[in-house]
Amino acid sequence: MNVQTKIQTFTCPCCGGFIGEAAPVDMVLSAVSSTTGRKIIEKLSSKIGKQFHRDEIINFVYASDPSGGPDDAAGTFSVTLFRLRNTIADFGWTIEKKGGGGRGEFSTPGLYRLIPTEARQ
Repeated sequence: MNVQTKIQTFTCPCCGGFIGEAAPVDMVLSAVSSTTGRKIIEKLSSKIGKQFHRDEIINFVYASDPSGGPDDAAGTFSVTLFRLRNTIADFGWTIEKKGGGGRGEFSTPGLYRLIPTEARQ
């Protein structure tokens, strides 16, 4: 049986302009196996295309954790993000980073947003 992936159209939260097409976010969430990864996608998908500060995402992810999360939450976030990008690419999504340090730079936070891959600049 051939099943075709559903596609949705997404618009910019600021200007309302077209930013791309991708699979529905609920399909992406069902493909993400880690709780941390699902929480990151939940936060970023709360407003598709909106930029969120790394610390805001980390706070959301570990808000209900009685211990407050891992000692190296920034490192855990970076590793989870690397894995997430690979998983969500099959659904036409990417997580874009603006600002902050380069690869492996945990001390300098940036802004992250979930966008359809075709919208990447």
